[in-house]
Amino acid sequence: MKGLDGVLELIGGVLFLVLTPSQISQIVQVLTQHELSEDPHDLIANALVRFAASLDVSAALFGAIYLLPTGR
Repeated sequence: MKGLDGVLELIGGVLFLVLTPSQISQIVQVLTQHELSEDPHDLIANALVRFAASLDVSAALFGAIYLLPTGR
């Protein structure tokens, strides 16, 4: 399980590096569209959409640095 967690962190960090904040926002909207069409008040889906919409370059860079392995 710890290895899977590390791989997911690595993938997330790389995605934060190669995708622009607007691309991340579009991906989140596509991934949450079905859930929000069923329940427009879904707490988690709405939080993800709001987070992605407010993401800027410096926050994405911080996320990448945080998620990429740091010699753990």
